[in-house]
Amino acid sequence: MWPFKPAWMSKDWKKALEAVSQLTDQKELANVAQYAENVRLRKLAVEKLSDPKILTALAKNGRGGWIDSNSDVRKKAVEKLSDFAVLSDIANSRDCDRYVCKWMTGNGMALTAKTIDLRDVARERLRELRKKTLEDVERVTNQALLADIAQNAEHSDVRLIAADKLDDKALAQEVYASVAKNEVGAYLRKEAIERLTDPNALADVARNATHGGSRLMAADKLDDKALAQEVYAHVAKNSEDQDMRMAAVKRLTDPETLTDIAQNALYSDVRLEAADRLGDKALAQKVYADVAQRGK
Repeated sequence: MWPFKPAWMSKDWKKALEAVSQLTDQKELANVAQYAENVRLRKLAVEKLSDPKILTALAKNGRGGWIDSNSDVRKKAVEKLSDFAVLSDIANSRDCDRYVCKWMTGNGMALTAKTIDLRDVARERLRELRKKTLEDVERVTNQALLADIAQNAEHSDVRLIAADKLDDKALAQEVYASVAKNEVGAYLRKEAIERLTDPNALADVARNATHGGSRLMAADKLDDKALAQEVYAHVAKNSEDQDMRMAAVKRLTDPETLTDIAQNALYSDVRLEAADRLGDKALAQKVYADVAQRGK
């Protein structure tokens, strides 16, 4: 492969180490990281690498053994990555070669390899990067930049922190509503709704949020109690999540709405709960009988 062996391939450890220490060329460092016989040289090469494409290739490249001679190099490469998408891909990988050797314990024939899952390394790196990103946003004071981050950042926690620092409170409310309606994580949706004070934004979330829990939380904060009842009824009748349905129907107080749900809702658990809350006990008995007969 190499007609003239580079100095880093020298059998003389000191000479090889000095050669790697002086390298700056990214392609040559990548060669060291992949092909040097001594793992310490390979890890040193990774430490000196900055090319994200090369680091990504090293991080994802197992060599066929569940713990191979390349495993520690992969771990070191993952720890240097800063691309959220690449790290997320590794964190969710089903790569059968994803385990890396962390240390050996025991003695003699009793030596045992202790391992770490490369996915956990990627998740920890993601946490570190997210924390740094949040700390960086905390330092930003430029309002135009904060507005851009609040509206366009990839991660909702970053958007919330930027919105908190906006002088434009109307825009901040729009950001909170957007997170409340669309964020996957329940904790961040809750954080966003707790920040909402604008009646129109609350109504928007109550009507249009993707998750039933967000709709209920926003409706709970509405001054418009009639709208809140409409939202509770809609979630009670339509949510596929049983906990959400039951939480919604228990918030209902309007007799006509309870009657409608008791008689017509698709899910029997909601019909029974609504019937339990009816003042009309004769109608409640009819609902119980109908549910029992239908068996659903």
